[in-house]
Amino acid sequence: QHTPLDPEQGPVPGPMHWLHAISDDLIFWRDLGLAISPDELGIIYSGSAVTGQGRTAAFFTHHGETEQQSVAI
Repeated sequence: QHTPLDPEQGPVPGPMHWLHAISDDLIFWRDLGLAISPDELGIIYSGSAVTGQGRTAAFFTHHGETEQQSVAI
């Protein structure tokens, strides 16, 4: 999960996103930027991702007017 700072609000975290980062050793990480951003369904809460056959599927909770499970491929 990642809450980028909102330049209009100053040092107050903005809506929840998912950031994409990779590591070979789980100590040093390389930031690859935002992976999933809020949309009309809401902000992005916790979930998980799996990779196989060259594709990644992310399962996560959208939090808006209601909470719902979503998937991004």
